[in-house]
Amino acid sequence: MNLLNLNIIRKEEAGLRKFKDDNRGITLVELIVSIAILAIIVLPFLNAFVTATKTNVKARNKMNATHLATNIMEGIENNSMKTMAYQFNYPSEGFDLADGFDMADGSNAKELYYRNGKYTDVRRFEDVMNAHPEAENLDKWMTSSIHKKNNTAFLGDTSSWKFVENKEHKYYFWMTDVKSGTKKYNAMVTVDGNGEANSKVEQYNTIDKVADMSAMDSNYDCMSSDVATIEELVDTLKNRGYSDIESNKDSISRTITLDITGGSSTKVTVSYSYKFTSGGHTHVFPEDAAMKQMYTSVIFDNTSNTANRTLKNIYLFYKPWYTSTANSDWNSCKDTIIINNNDKVDCTVNIVKQNYVDKSQLESNEDKYRMYVRVNEKGNNTGNAHVSICTNLDTNMKDPDSKSKTQPQQAKYMFNSNNTQSTVKKSIKIDDLTKSKTVERLYNVTVDIYDSKTCSTPDKLAGAKKAATMTGSMRY
Repeated sequence: MNLLNLNIIRKEEAGLRKFKDDNRGITLVELIVSIAILAIIVLPFLNAFVTATKTNVKARNKMNATHLATNIMEGIENNSMKTMAYQFNYPSEGFDLADGFDMADGSNAKELYYRNGKYTDVRRFEDVMNAHPEAENLDKWMTSSIHKKNNTAFLGDTSSWKFVENKEHKYYFWMTDVKSGTKKYNAMVTVDGNGEANSKVEQYNTIDKVADMSAMDSNYDCMSSDVATIEELVDTLKNRGYSDIESNKDSISRTITLDITGGSSTKVTVSYSYKFTSGGHTHVFPEDAAMKQMYTSVIFDNTSNTANRTLKNIYLFYKPWYTSTANSDWNSCKDTIIINNNDKVDCTVNIVKQNYVDKSQLESNEDKYRMYVRVNEKGNNTGNAHVSICTNLDTNMKDPDSKSKTQPQQAKYMFNSNNTQSTVKKSIKIDDLTKSKTVERLYNVTVDIYDSKTCSTPDKLAGAKKAATMTGSMRY
């Protein structure tokens, strides 16, 4: 190795030593530039994450609020207007309109009275009693849609309270602190019986008049509905070999029998039987035990729960046998109802004629129609029947409210063996089914959901943002 090469190698080694011993690191400028670049890259992602989080929270709250609105609407549609209004007025007795409603957790419900742009609590029976114990007519002081008759009234006893329509046909109900998901919400339920102009609700509610009947309760009431018309029975008899029954249709008579048995343990059975002429002979249908079972049904039986179920009302819906035009004798009448109450159970039998013929025929058929009603209470010599009757017999269904359309001879009654009408009607309490009137039978319902913190009271509704809204309808 010559001297020149040696010097070159030494210079290279010296340069490498200088490089290895340089501990100055990166400069401040380099650090700032690096941070700036990182910020440019990361900040959009962070903004996206924040936006996504906020969006998810809003979506979750919207979903919870919508779920609650749907839940409330389903609960409302499963109730009648009357039972819903009762629950809002007396939520402590039971409230099944929303799954998230829990009074132990702060939830509450009430009916509101709206006047002059303000919501106030309604006056209920208890409020009037406390404020005006001397008042004789409590009803005129109440602004609640539910009018109790006494302090012991409860939801299941429909005879102890009534639903009263207001002049505006509009009702407001407020719910507070109802839980859905992890949040609590308040809800305003608006029920409108007027509907918008030319709406289905308005048309349906004013189309015609119906009997104003209280809501039935299966704990106290039972129902039977005869779907067979005389034409349908003729077809049945034809299929059973009575080929000439069409020409002998006017000979068919029908007997509807209600058997009420027992005391505290009560059973109600309804059966249908028919008598007719065919082939020159008189026949009875159903003719055998197996067929009789098909025309017999038990409509009330509280044997397994006598403590909570007590018979109060029997509703018999039936289609008139318009070939029955004479009731001078119960044995010869072609349409007869027999009520056997030999165990003397106190109850009301609601006999309800159903309209099933063309309107052009209805008035004439009703004019001619005759029915015989017989009440049997074996051993009852008091002169007062334990059964009472409410019925739309003796009225013409063509125009039930017209005084000129009453049918005073349409129904004839018998109590045990007594058929003297003046005496029988003193023994059996016989009333109109109810006064027939135009009633609200369909309602528009709006459920508005609010955040419980931003809209804590009805006074703040005007400026409050709705978390969700649901619309629907409900029955009377």
